[in-house]
Amino acid sequence: MNLYKFKIENWKFWVLIIFFVKVIVLSFFFIKATHSNYEINGLAIIHNDFNEFIEPCNQLVEKGIYALKNSNQPYMSRLPGYGFPYIIYRFLFSEFISIQLIVLSQIVLSSFAIYALGHIIFLFTKNKKYFYFTILIFPIFIFFNKEDLFTGPASFSYSAFILHLFFLQEFFNNKKNKHLLISGGFLTWLFFLRPFTLIFIGSLIVSLMMKRNFKLNHKIKILILLFLPFIFFEVVWTTRNYLNTGKFIPLQDAYVPGQEFKYTEGCDINCTAKYSVVGVRKLVASWGGNSNWFIPGTEMHWFFNKNQESDDDYTFLKKNIFSKGFNKDSLQNLKSIFLASFNPKINIEERKKIDKNILQKSKEFKNIFKVNHPFQFYFTSYILRFKNFLLINPTADWPGKSFMKSSLFYKIYKLLTIILYFIITISTLALTFINLKSIKEETLINYCVLSNIFLIMIFTAFIELSTFSYYITGFIGSFIVFLYFQAKKYPINGLKQ
Repeated sequence: MNLYKFKIENWKFWVLIIFFVKVIVLSFFFIKATHSNYEINGLAIIHNDFNEFIEPCNQLVEKGIYALKNSNQPYMSRLPGYGFPYIIYRFLFSEFISIQLIVLSQIVLSSFAIYALGHIIFLFTKNKKYFYFTILIFPIFIFFNKEDLFTGPASFSYSAFILHLFFLQEFFNNKKNKHLLISGGFLTWLFFLRPFTLIFIGSLIVSLMMKRNFKLNHKIKILILLFLPFIFFEVVWTTRNYLNTGKFIPLQDAYVPGQEFKYTEGCDINCTAKYSVVGVRKLVASWGGNSNWFIPGTEMHWFFNKNQESDDDYTFLKKNIFSKGFNKDSLQNLKSIFLASFNPKINIEERKKIDKNILQKSKEFKNIFKVNHPFQFYFTSYILRFKNFLLINPTADWPGKSFMKSSLFYKIYKLLTIILYFIITISTLALTFINLKSIKEETLINYCVLSNIFLIMIFTAFIELSTFSYYITGFIGSFIVFLYFQAKKYPINGLKQ
């Protein structure tokens, strides 16, 4: 089949092709997941935070209150972005069917989003080959493909971000206000799916203000139309929270993870994001350790690992992070207390005491490390957190066996994905630095660059509890900027006009 004869504007054809390819790739991931320690429900892989995302919607349908199961307290510890479109399905169908439909919706929407991304790339490069490159790479090799199968916000968040960018660029091309409202709607949904994307509002304002050929009053009008959906839904959510609690809660009643150092509904003494766990994660981050407990070999994974004989697999124990008052034995002792806090045989009051003790010791050890290793605490740790956030194996959480134990095909597939990820991520950072002045030419490129910078700064310098999944939207921005620079300044021979 000669794909060149199909026009890029023929979106039905391209979305169908993308969907077909994604189904093949996702079938492979699903088969791997069924042989791993995942909870499977039909065609869906259940996310760790499934109850917090889905259960309030079930309770709203069944009992008329947006709350967790067996609770009469209105739920406010997570923004309700993932409740759409699940809540619509749930009013019409059973929970099982609704879950299958939400996964199908994720696959379909991501197919539309990938086409929209390819269209954005084509508009900037004026080269069909970059469009084909995009719709080939994203359904097959991008590390977050598997998220379409999970009952979590990652899939919808990257689709919402792409469609937000698409309609924003459509406005710049056609000057139709409806495109601003649609773009603002997807930005609002993105925020309710992933609250940290609130920082994108700042990068969007800065990018728009840098646009020279728009007058100030025109820029203000654009911003008002863009943020109108956000303002509307935020007012509705805040009003709902105030009517139920008498308190002004514009976002969430607790930082997740973090819980403001207390137990909250949906995250109690058995929760991996409870305040004592957060205290240990901050201790780990103080020397630049990896605080993601679900990645084997990381410092936080060591705290959850009950097998004392496997300490040789954790290289951080041999690093120069210890001193008087904080040595390997004291860390081992903290780990023992940490594991005891999850012991179901201990009563609630005793477990609360243990959690407070964990928090106290974590703060104490963190202060000792800061005093005895100031260079590592104030400088090296930030570089290491940057590495933990960006420069990691993006396939580490893929279902199936580890890289070394995988089949040859799976190894090659993972390796190609890793190489592609690093080429795009590192090249974009380098090219952005080299061509800093030229990014002012296009507002969307400016926006992607600033959003990336804000993401990296926040999750490496200010927030000690970052995970790699927070960079999904950042990678999409990097991909756009990467191909923009390739086409405009450093064309690849195989992709020249």
